[in-house]
Amino acid sequence: MIRYFERVLAGCSHLLNALAGGDPRNSFSARVGMEAHHGKQWAIRAARLIDGLLWSKNHCAEHAREEGLI
Repeated sequence: MIRYFERVLAGCSHLLNALAGGDPRNSFSARVGMEAHHGKQWAIRAARLIDGLLWSKNHCAEHAREEGLI
């Protein structure tokens, strides 16, 4: 059951990224990680927020690397 919710959340992340104008093949976290890596201020703030909410030090940066964005 937990795996189901993980997949649903991943799908929501991809949908959010697509709605925000990003590539639907990438998660929103990965896009934020990539944009933060390139110095975009909105993304740096968003990465801090997402990382904090997920109790992860580098969630967005790690996902950007995993998805080949940085």
